[in-house]
Amino acid sequence: MTKKTRAGFQIHLSTVYVLVILASVLLWGNVIEYTGTVRVNAVQYGKFYTSEATVRGWPMYYSVQHARHADVTPWKMFGNLVIGVMFISAVGYGCEWYIVARMKKDLNRKDAKTQRDSEGQN
Repeated sequence: MTKKTRAGFQIHLSTVYVLVILASVLLWGNVIEYTGTVRVNAVQYGKFYTSEATVRGWPMYYSVQHARHADVTPWKMFGNLVIGVMFISAVGYGCEWYIVARMKKDLNRKDAKTQRDSEGQN
């Protein structure tokens, strides 16, 4: 008696390469420290102003350090994590969809060729 094996969750190696590179770029974007102009809310003065600051985080700044104060926002860090996971999931799904569609197209082409060859021999 042979056991029927069912294919579980599988990802192609090329998709893994793309996802690892994408995760590395997203991690780099969130860890690297760079200088930018940010809009700061000065609560004690009740107004907004722009300031040169050292910031971290992409797409949302979660750490802003400038001359007057430093600000770290944990919920923005979590937001960056959620956005990154959604972005990686969408790219992974797209890569797998493309690979499977291409394999189906190649399979249909081979079936058509096999059918033509068998009709030609008869």
